[in-house]
Amino acid sequence: MAEKFLFTSEPARDGNPYMTVAVSGETFRLNSNYRPLAEADTWAAGQQLAETGAIVLLFGVGNGYFLRALLKRLPQDAAVIAYEPSEELFRFVQSRYELGDLLSDRRLTLLTESIFRKQIYALLDRSIHWSNAKKQSVCIHPQYDRIFPEQLAFFEELIRANNIRVYTNRNTEMHFGRSIASNVALNMRYVPEAGTLSALVGRFPTGASAILVAAGPSLDKNVDELKKAEGRAFIIAVDTSLRTLHAHGVKPDAAVMIDADIRQKYFTDTDFADIPLFAQIQANHEIMRLHTTRKIWFDSHAYLKQYYHEIGRDMRDYHGGASVATAAFSVCAALGFRRIILIGQDLSYHGDVTHAGGETMTIQAEEENLCYVDGTDGGKVKTRHDWLQYLRWYERVVQETAGEIDVIDATEGGALIRGTRLMTLSEAIEKYCTVPVDFAALLRENLRTLSGEERKSLAKYLHRGILEAEKIRKLSQELCVLLDRESIALERTDARRADQYCSERSAWLRGRIAERNALIADCSVYPLVDDAIKQVSIPAITEMLETEGTEKERCRVLISANRRLYRAMAEAAGELGEKLHYAM
Repeated sequence: MAEKFLFTSEPARDGNPYMTVAVSGETFRLNSNYRPLAEADTWAAGQQLAETGAIVLLFGVGNGYFLRALLKRLPQDAAVIAYEPSEELFRFVQSRYELGDLLSDRRLTLLTESIFRKQIYALLDRSIHWSNAKKQSVCIHPQYDRIFPEQLAFFEELIRANNIRVYTNRNTEMHFGRSIASNVALNMRYVPEAGTLSALVGRFPTGASAILVAAGPSLDKNVDELKKAEGRAFIIAVDTSLRTLHAHGVKPDAAVMIDADIRQKYFTDTDFADIPLFAQIQANHEIMRLHTTRKIWFDSHAYLKQYYHEIGRDMRDYHGGASVATAAFSVCAALGFRRIILIGQDLSYHGDVTHAGGETMTIQAEEENLCYVDGTDGGKVKTRHDWLQYLRWYERVVQETAGEIDVIDATEGGALIRGTRLMTLSEAIEKYCTVPVDFAALLRENLRTLSGEERKSLAKYLHRGILEAEKIRKLSQELCVLLDRESIALERTDARRADQYCSERSAWLRGRIAERNALIADCSVYPLVDDAIKQVSIPAITEMLETEGTEKERCRVLISANRRLYRAMAEAAGELGEKLHYAM
């Protein structure tokens, strides 16, 4: 039963109204009953906020006093995401307080409870990046921690999980960026014979079910049941599950691969070569070479998307989370399936085992990131931070698609994915796998390769990429020469006029860099080059953003960080030009 709230608004000693909330026999005063506006200003002055580009995550709007005081402190480039956990309280405030100035402030995004869980994930995804994550401030409206403790716990867990996502993505970009760029360039050779997921959307029979096979430890217990579903459902398997499926005589309708550096061992002793493959073009080119049948691109790299755009082919985005299993789920959802059955989706340990076949795969800093979550059996199961990220992704998507997609968890073990229906695989197959699916026929009828003219245009596109890579290499080398010259001049500067010189010179130098960057970024091949240098560019940009001190110290970092960045860019552009030539 929902708690009953009683709200009051009374004049304070200074004449401004203040507000109280009564719930569960306790009354909470949201503002001072003496000087509520002055109190709000004092509170806002005590918040730790970034001087530029601040991102404020505010829990509780109340009657708007504290939010208004916060906005008064913030510059115009700030952003405030405010979450009001009580629709009832917000309606009361709207009826008695003036909020027009707040609601019209372009810096503010206000989410009430009815829309918060549907919009906050995408909003955080758009708003917070590794480059500005340290400019976040979490502020809590006075008394809201006592009135809404459960909602606050969810809010704080959401922020923590999002920060893990942000820094995980940053680390992934740094670690895999060079491989991603190389894979895209080399895999462009497969584009003529490949298709896109868009061509298959809505082509499956109405009422058909998809079975998504992940590679968690529980797959070992029910993998043989999959034989009953062959031809009665669309069976789509993640790459790391293929060995287990092959060992049990199960051949899926399709496989999914996204990882830039996935190891070849997962594809030995499998049917991988002749299983249709949903893939991102940035997947491991060595493994792609082993695959000899139909490739279907989805959520692919900007370089491939640009080509498809130029020839008028649809290449929509399919946001697949951070794992191959979540990507497979997104593929099923995009294809139009209204029922998706999960198996092998443990997202937890079974003893020390992490994957089917008794395999244990470790990750960096694994022991530092262990925790326990609810299991499907009612107890607790051990998980780690990457699985927890995938778990929260599933829960968010299941909630967002409630009423549209029925998600059945037939893993028969592992972590509880809230919002799914628990069922054994045998029961799910018997009840829901009743509509025949012939995926091979669907591919023959709907997936088209490039026409003769499109193949010619691809060759021109790749040739243009080679020329652009050379252009980027030369522009980067020119910047390196300029930065070397500036470095020498900086060290020769008289200490007495160093600050003035550095201030003026830094502004001039940023202008020259911006001019060259505009020319570089205008190249269609630039996204490849940008990925290839992530291991250098991310630390360099971070250093420039975070360096404090004298003008000379900041100028020195501006020069040295950009010098590292553009040397890496010149080298990467040269290498990518050679790889694009190979793709032709």
